[in-house]
Amino acid sequence: LILLDSLLQEFQRMSLVCVDIYLFDKICSFLRLQDIAQLEQTCKTLFFKTEEAGVWKKKLSSTADKFNYGFVGDASKAVHLGEEVAQFGEKCFYKLLISLILTTNRAFKKYFQCCFWEERYIDNNRKSQVSEIFEEEGDEISMKELNFTRGDSIVFRDGNIVIDDKDFPGMELNVKYQLNIFDAPDNAVFLKCYTACIEGYFQYVERYFDVLREQIFLAH
Repeated sequence: LILLDSLLQEFQRMSLVCVDIYLFDKICSFLRLQDIAQLEQTCKTLFFKTEEAGVWKKKLSSTADKFNYGFVGDASKAVHLGEEVAQFGEKCFYKLLISLILTTNRAFKKYFQCCFWEERYIDNNRKSQVSEIFEEEGDEISMKELNFTRGDSIVFRDGNIVIDDKDFPGMELNVKYQLNIFDAPDNAVFLKCYTACIEGYFQYVERYFDVLREQIFLAH
């Protein structure tokens, strides 16, 4: 019994519930996003620890360093600007921005098989430049596609995520290409609307690039 009690005490000391906030923060820095999401649902103590340590804010920073979408950077500045974010909840807002980054990246790869920021991140780790590789290996249309996946045509403006694209003729930018980031009742609803919006947009652009390739092929 004494040995069992000693083992239980040792286990409690090893528990994340018992570690100090500095160590908890360090441990979370090595966890995947889905692991942190599951961790904070374990109990109230861990839920509030993730908030106290600013785990989601730091995860947003590290994710945005890899995928440097301008609209996410602009939206993240809104945390300090008004009551809407305060009512939304900062932690919930950080989670939404992380989800927007990952959703946008997945959509780019789905329709264009590449993402500028992911390629740049990989190449930076190899101590080389994205532009050098694609200048050697890619044609002009492939370069345009790669630059399109920077996501510069997706902007954050007055609380709205807007598609602002003047490069593709015939694009009808109506109300379905503008989403208020604070209007949706929860993150899941907003992400569903956002995914439908950008996938419709990307499908249009993908077809545009296909037409350009076909015209070049026929010209030769």
